[in-house]
Amino acid sequence: MNDAGLRCESVTRTFGDSQRGVFDVTLSIPKGTVYALLGGNGAGKTTLINLCLGVLQPDRGAIFIAGFDIATDATEAKRRLAYVPEVARLYAHLNAFENIRFFEELNGRRVSDGEVEDALSRLSFPPAAMRRPCGIYSKGMRQKVVIAMGLVKSAGLFLLDEPSSGLDPASSRQLVRIIKGLRDDGRTVLISTHESHNICEYTDRVGILREGRLVTDAASSTLDTRTIDDLTASETTA
Repeated sequence: MNDAGLRCESVTRTFGDSQRGVFDVTLSIPKGTVYALLGGNGAGKTTLINLCLGVLQPDRGAIFIAGFDIATDATEAKRRLAYVPEVARLYAHLNAFENIRFFEELNGRRVSDGEVEDALSRLSFPPAAMRRPCGIYSKGMRQKVVIAMGLVKSAGLFLLDEPSSGLDPASSRQLVRIIKGLRDDGRTVLISTHESHNICEYTDRVGILREGRLVTDAASSTLDTRTIDDLTASETTA
């Protein structure tokens, strides 16, 4: 199998006669890489994420997760994928253990309390909160539960959608540590965001979408916030 955690080959998806979508996007993200996908509203980030998840199918091109085509090998591809949405939807009356076990059972796999506790502990989840209903959790805590699900299933690719939105500074710093830890474990992380602040400090590469096209794909060390802001500027809004 290809050693890329995520590979997009000339991916295009449009919506009727609209100019919105993604157009001829090609990128390859190796295992153990943190990749930031930036762009303003309407740039195509959500469309590309939904294509990677298999929610949408491309008009042209192909997407591979750990070498598996998300369109033709969806089951194998999704086994290697963990998605952390901007708003993590958990069952409010269930605790972290119960949520993780429930979703894993839906995927046909039974997990032990030890596996769940180990995953949560690796993310510095407060032990006293593990058995409390998720309805009382902060956004950062809910994110950790969803990331822990990915650890339990041994996902190699983590897709994080606007992960720092709404987090306080302390939670944002902790999220950065978690992202770096995933990379140190050899996992691939794709962060979809419109926030450029400090993004180059903890990512390896930055891709910039503008009006559905990947206009930049560069090492983070070669960019700065001002350059990124200039490149993401677009006349279109949504």
